[in-house]
Amino acid sequence: MASETVLDEREVVDPVLEAEVSPPTVRRKREPLLALSRDAGPAAVNLAARQIRALVSEQPDLLEAGLQIYQDAKKKAVGVAFETPLGEIDILAQDSQGQLVVVMIPDAQEIAGSVSGILQRIGWVRKHLAGDATVRGVVIVEQLPETVGYEAAGLADVVSFKTVRVSLTFQAVDI
Repeated sequence: MASETVLDEREVVDPVLEAEVSPPTVRRKREPLLALSRDAGPAAVNLAARQIRALVSEQPDLLEAGLQIYQDAKKKAVGVAFETPLGEIDILAQDSQGQLVVVMIPDAQEIAGSVSGILQRIGWVRKHLAGDATVRGVVIVEQLPETVGYEAAGLADVVSFKTVRVSLTFQAVDI
């Protein structure tokens, strides 16, 4: 007779010994808090798209000096998760020259559709918000697939692609 394994808090009886035994301990492998690459130099931290969105929305000038979150007529910052009929714009910003900047930060599985997605959103912003302002787009990705790079090459004056890396270093403290 084979022994039965139950993976919950109920009592388990070993059918061979007919005695009560403790249930087995199930250890789940924890997901790493941050994915690190161990290339030469400091460890590079790979952030999830949602983490990058949060970082850039809180500090847009990290992406580009002078970049600010888009403000409505009442000077209220409304450019984070900006809703349009075409879908959400991750970050709608304005640069130091007054140009509107559509920032898209796709999840890894959405990168292939990022060129058409950002062009649609740039078109919507031009038609409904820009007035005389120029509109351009920035797509932030961890790694740019070659095929997307070819698509983007024809649009380089309108859409730029940027990769993001955050380095992690540890330093000794003098005590």
